Amino acid sequence: MKDRTIIVVATLAFIVVMSWVADKAWREPPCSPVQEAVVETPVQIEGLSEQRDSLVVTWAKKHGISKWLALGIAHAEVWNGDSTAVNPTTGAIGLGQIHPSNLGRFSGCGENYISRDTSLCYMMELLRECIEDDAETLAELLNCYGGAKSYMGKRGYNYAVNSRVQLEWLGN
Repeated sequence: MKDRTIIVVATLAFIVVMSWVADKAWREPPCSPVQEAVVETPVQIEGLSEQRDSLVVTWAKKHGISKWLALGIAHAEVWNGDSTAVNPTTGAIGLGQIHPSNLGRFSGCGENYISRDTSLCYMMELLRECIEDDAETLAELLNCYGGAKSYMGKRGYNYAVNSRVQLEWLGN
């Protein structure tokens, strides 16, 4: 009889607890459609490189510059997409590694030089200047943008950009 009493008491306790839990759940307000969408939507994290690539393509199209050229330069300048990157030797800053001597030249680009948009605006304006300066070859264009003075510096920058151009970009 004692065992049976323990089972009955345990069962009643279980029923009381479950009733309390069910009652509490019933009283909680239902989720709004937005809350349900947030819960059901998987989180997609985009890295700095992917964000940079998307912005580079947008800015290149806006300025009529080949996206593969702009992407190749962006990858050579700041591979990881960090818009706060500063070259410790030259002081170049941002996604396009804008040299301090160029800062302030393009008033339409803004002055927040670590801003992705400001940096890419400068990058496109500088590329446009290089194109308008009658660069006849890709090497001349890259030498103009990269600013290298020595033969090895120019060769190194050309290689850095060319080695990052992906074949899939050339089809577009």
